[in-house]
Amino acid sequence: MERRFAADEWESMTDLERVNRCALLAQEAKELADTTPSPTMRRHFLNLAAQWLRLAGGIMKEGEDWVLH
Repeated sequence: MERRFAADEWESMTDLERVNRCALLAQEAKELADTTPSPTMRRHFLNLAAQWLRLAGGIMKEGEDWVLH
């Protein structure tokens, strides 16, 4: 799996694949935060990682709601 976001590919993915992609992108953003010398960029990368994880959580929650109803 490539470490990139492609909207056309996203549409064909299962929820589990989307969650896994979000986690991968969050990890990459965290790694960038850990290696950047800029405090400002560190905050931006950590914010981006958190957003990817929130998206993953939303996908998982939406899937749970769908299964429960």
